[in-house]
Amino acid sequence: MRFIDCHAHLAYWYKRETTRDEYVYFIKQAKEKNVDYIVDTISYPADYNHYESQKDFKEILRSVGLGRGIPKEFGDTAPQLAKLRWELENRPPNIIGEIGLDYHWEKNDGMQRKQQKLFADQIEMAHEFNLPIAIHSRDADNDLVRILREKKADELKIQIHFCTCKKETRKKLLEMGCYLSFGGPHTYANELMEMVKETPVERILTETDAPALPVIRQKRKKGPRSYPSDVSVVATKIAEIKEIELDDFANIVMNNAKFIFGF
Repeated sequence: MRFIDCHAHLAYWYKRETTRDEYVYFIKQAKEKNVDYIVDTISYPADYNHYESQKDFKEILRSVGLGRGIPKEFGDTAPQLAKLRWELENRPPNIIGEIGLDYHWEKNDGMQRKQQKLFADQIEMAHEFNLPIAIHSRDADNDLVRILREKKADELKIQIHFCTCKKETRKKLLEMGCYLSFGGPHTYANELMEMVKETPVERILTETDAPALPVIRQKRKKGPRSYPSDVSVVATKIAEIKEIELDDFANIVMNNAKFIFGF
């Protein structure tokens, strides 16, 4: 059986820049756990230069975008969008992401509206470049669905990264054709486990969101809490929840990922 980590952050590893040797280490570590592919997600232009390391590894699939924190950090998003456009034109990634909305941490109405505009702008780019999108959404269900509908995102391939949306929203997302991506906490937190149980296996992706999220219950601690290799643990537990053979589940997820990421 072969696994894929559909969302990790190698280029922003433990608050410092990742070296080429570390890419080699992560890939080797993952291979030992039968993880064939890692989607390396870069959401800040300062990290786009990691392309020079990523391009040499067939195991790395690239996700490049502008995260929801960009408006607060930079104010004017136009220069950042220009950098993303250059990236899409000259070094096309497998997917634009992670992009989206986060109202859990951002309570300011004005800043939320700026998040919405940046999100909408990048959906338009996805249409222009015919690329899928990887979405982060937290406590923003209504605006998420509204913007996706307004921008006709159902015409795109969509990954909802580490899905935490409410049941009714998940139903709408599935109707749009979205794929829901689940990580470690979805296998041990009761409310998140319900999402796994209710989602058709044909719409499930597996991820670690490494290094931030754990794959087993643990207290908050400094440093990495997971590695891409740990997606094998995530897949094993989700297969148990879905009551499906691990080989079969791994094959389905790989096919789902091939459809989304185009490899």
